[in-house]
Amino acid sequence: MSVKERRKTLPPKLKQISDGINDAIQEAKRIREMSIQEEVVQELDKVNTTLEEAKKQISKIMEL
Repeated sequence: MSVKERRKTLPPKLKQISDGINDAIQEAKRIREMSIQEEVVQELDKVNTTLEEAKKQISKIMEL
């Protein structure tokens, strides 16, 4: 193996560490995406609650 080839390949220990770091980064991205999705769901719940309340108020007005 030439010096150039050796530079391109990581030693096994460093490769394991590098893979672990990459896995942790991917997991963090996945958790962040889930967190964003949860925030969207919470906001949609608020909108839904507001719309339900508006619907009730319109029904009351229509009864008058």
